Amino acid sequence: MAAYFEPAVNWLLGPDIEGEHSNDAADKGGDTWYGLARRWNQDMDWPPTREQAIARYRERYWDACRCDELPGTLAVLVFDAAVQHAPKDAIRFLQQAIGAYADGIIGPKTLAKAQYVDNDRLADFLSYRARYYTQLCIDDASQLTFIRGWHRRLFLLQRFALSL
Repeated sequence: MAAYFEPAVNWLLGPDIEGEHSNDAADKGGDTWYGLARRWNQDMDWPPTREQAIARYRERYWDACRCDELPGTLAVLVFDAAVQHAPKDAIRFLQQAIGAYADGIIGPKTLAKAQYVDNDRLADFLSYRARYYTQLCIDDASQLTFIRGWHRRLFLLQRFALSL
């Protein structure tokens, strides 16, 4: 749903989620502007403008996950997961939640199943992300410093997505 990109990216760039600038030494992404880590965006002018960040979000996350073809609430959830984890992981979370083959590729079967998502499947999607965060902390205890914020983000995301 194209109509959902603008509210989704504005929510994402809000002060409670990504904000403008961060450079936390414990964050593996390092220097981050508008939620984009310099480490993963070396092909951009640095620091990016807000407009450049929005264009990057559209291309690399929203369009890569075919969010325009998903129901609005689900598009917002998938978009945020793509931003935090990578498009392939976001698509896998979606596929697991809707009972599709979890190959990380969003094709016609995944899109068809996604059209009939109910609130229980939305909760499943978010629970896969929560489990992912937990596994990150099991694998690397230094990431425990972020788990409360990550889980808070999921609750805020759920509230935002359901308000649309």
